Amino acid sequence: MLNLELRLNDEAVAKLEINASLISRLLHAVASPADVAEPKNPPKSPAPQSSPLSKSQAEALLGQLDKTSAEFLKRIAANHGALTWGETKTLFDLKDYEGFSSGPGRTILRTVRHIAQNKAARLIWRIEHEWEGLEKGEDEVCRLHIDGGALEALQEAALGG
Repeated sequence: MLNLELRLNDEAVAKLEINASLISRLLHAVASPADVAEPKNPPKSPAPQSSPLSKSQAEALLGQLDKTSAEFLKRIAANHGALTWGETKTLFDLKDYEGFSSGPGRTILRTVRHIAQNKAARLIWRIEHEWEGLEKGEDEVCRLHIDGGALEALQEAALGG
C-alpha cells in the first residue's frame, strides 16, 4: 500500500491509501509492449553499461531466479529497459533502495555474474543524481534501468522479440 497525505499549513487535509500492487497488475494486464511508445532518447548507463547477455543466458537467468525477480526483469524488458522505483518497491514489498540492493538486487547480480562467468558483470543501474536529496515517497518516479545487449536478450527471452 502506498499512503498519500495532503497537508495544508502543516495540517493533514486528506489521506489516501493506494493499492499500488493491484494498479500495477491491472495496468500490466491491459497494456502490451506495443501500447507503450518507444522513448525518443532512452537514458544510457554510465560506463560500463549493462553487461551484454545472449538469449540463452537471459533464458537461464529468468529460469534460475525466483518468480518475483523474473517478473521484475520481464517488466523492465516490456517497458523498454526501465521500471519505476515505485513499481519495483511494490513488486518486492520493499521499504527502501537498500532493501533492494542487499536483497533481490544482490541475488539478481550474483546470478548474472554466475551465468555470464564474469565477476564484474552488471545488469541493473540507476541514474544516481536523480535519486539524490529525495524524501521518502518522492523517489517513486525514479527508474531502474537495463540497456544494451542485456536488454535485447531479455526482450527476446521474455517477450519473444
